[in-house]
Amino acid sequence: MQYFGQNMRGIVELNLTGPTYENVELAYVNLASIYGGRLQIFRSTAPVALDISHFSRKIAVLELSLDPTATRAIPTVCGEALKVLRLYNIPHNFAWHYFRYDFYSMPIVFRRLTVLHLRYDLRYDPATEGGVQSKVALGALNCDQLVFPVLKRLTIESCTPDCDLLYAEAPFAELKSVQLTGLLSEIDHCSRLKLVWVGDLRVKLNLSVSDEAVRVCNVTNHFFSDICIGRTATLKLSFGPFTLDPELIRWVNLTNLVVESISYKTLCRVIARLPNLLEFQTHTLEFGTTTAESLAMDESLFS
Repeated sequence: MQYFGQNMRGIVELNLTGPTYENVELAYVNLASIYGGRLQIFRSTAPVALDISHFSRKIAVLELSLDPTATRAIPTVCGEALKVLRLYNIPHNFAWHYFRYDFYSMPIVFRRLTVLHLRYDLRYDPATEGGVQSKVALGALNCDQLVFPVLKRLTIESCTPDCDLLYAEAPFAELKSVQLTGLLSEIDHCSRLKLVWVGDLRVKLNLSVSDEAVRVCNVTNHFFSDICIGRTATLKLSFGPFTLDPELIRWVNLTNLVVESISYKTLCRVIARLPNLLEFQTHTLEFGTTTAESLAMDESLFS
C-alpha cells in the first residue's frame, strides 16, 4: 500500500465496495489511512474499522457503513464542509460530536449539507449488552443539537427514539424529498420531526399482524394530513390484506397509495376518502364471491 501513497498522491476520491474477507478489510483500512487526510469523497459500503483520527476538512461526500460494536464509531469529520452524508448500521446511541467544527461548537451546524441518509441498526442494542444507556432514558438534553439550514433530501430507515434529529430545535423548513421506512413504532418516532413543508414525501410502513388499526391510522394521518405537501405524497403498506377502517383515515394529501393486498370493497371506501389520490397500486385485489356482492361493491364506490 505504500506504493499508492508514494506514487498516487493526487487521489481525492475513494470508494470501497464489496465484501470484506481475508486481507480485503486490511487493505481498505490501509487505503483509508493513506488518503483519509486529503479525501473530498469517501464511500465505504462495508463496515470497516477506520484507523484514522479525522478526515480532511474539505471532505464533501461521506458514505459509511458503521460497525455498531466499534469503540469509536467514525473518525472526526468537519460537518461544515459536508454536502452529502449517508450513514448505515447506526447504533441507537450514536453521538454526533464527531461532526463538531471545534470542541466548543454547539449546536452542530451542517451549513452545506443537502443530502442526509440515516439507516439505524436495531440488531445490536448496547443497552442490553452492558453498554451505554439509552438517550431517551437519560433525557432529551443528552441529545446533540443539530441544525441543517440547506438540507433538501432526508431519508431515515428504522428510526429509533434516540435519533437526535427528533429533538432538533430548528424545524426543517423546505425539504424537496423525505423518505421514511420502518415498522409502525419506527415511523411513529419520525412523527417528532419538525417538518414544515415537504415537496415529495414517501412513507414505507412495514406492518405486522399485531399492529392496531387505530394506531396505524393515527400515525399515517399525521404525515398525510398535518404536513404541507408540495407535489407528491406516497404511502406504501407492506402487509396484506388491507384491513384499516376507512372511517379513521384522514389522508387528504395522499397522491400515491401502494398496498400488498386489498379487497375491492375496502378499496372503494378508501378511494372515496382520498380527494387528491392520483395513483393506486396493489399486488392482490380481492373481489366478492357472488355477482350480487360485486354489484354492491360497485355501488359503494359512488355512494
